[in-house]
Amino acid sequence: MEERTVFVGRSSFPAKDNFFSGCIFNEENELAALHVIKNGTKPDFEWWTKQDGIKDLWPGREIRSTGYRTEQSGLLWRILSLQNAGKELTVFGDEGWKQYLPETDLRPPVDYFTTLPNIYTG
Repeated sequence: MEERTVFVGRSSFPAKDNFFSGCIFNEENELAALHVIKNGTKPDFEWWTKQDGIKDLWPGREIRSTGYRTEQSGLLWRILSLQNAGKELTVFGDEGWKQYLPETDLRPPVDYFTTLPNIYTG
């Protein structure tokens, strides 16, 4: 019996760069995210709002920057999780995964309602 791990999902949402235009996720942010991930915490939106000292969620550009840091941290979390998912990993998703998981069996996106149940059954 084959031991295969399957992940279905995008590397990012469409037009992410446009949506977060001007927002920054720098090396310091990445190191902070990696540090908490290493210690078993996911740097989610709540974590970043505390890190960024955000008191008011709207209006303002600051909250978009916090959202961008959250999004980038989530991508780091997914990459690290998938890199540690075992040798037999298949990812059904967009082409963006190639740059993060070059050795992975990457397949095209699938319809969540028709095709996905059959993938998980198999």
